[in-house]
Amino acid sequence: QVLCEGHNLTMQNYVFTQHDNALNFNLVSQTSELLQCLCPAEADADMMDEEEADLYLMAINLLTEFMQGPCSRNQEALSQSGYIGTAMKILRADFRNLCREAGKDPYPALVRRIKDGLMTGMVA
Repeated sequence: QVLCEGHNLTMQNYVFTQHDNALNFNLVSQTSELLQCLCPAEADADMMDEEEADLYLMAINLLTEFMQGPCSRNQEALSQSGYIGTAMKILRADFRNLCREAGKDPYPALVRRIKDGLMTGMVA
């Protein structure tokens, strides 16, 4: 994430394709796939524990850094990866397990940060 901070377009393009490596990984699409695997359905968000939620939030923040600037190449790749559908599922989710663990807080800070991160990424 730090590599792309400050809208570093060179690094944002590099995470999409590493032309100087023998092996090439599209980290934009792979990070999006990770999010889809962690939470394929709204019900999965309801069962998410704090560690899973932290990982999810890190991946969301990473994708935001990949897109900001704007970096149209990464934005286009992400829009075609299924990220928007996954984000919509998460935005609708109640995160029942995290809310139960938070006790009296009906809308825990971690849930707010996840949903805020998704919205920030969508408008990046």
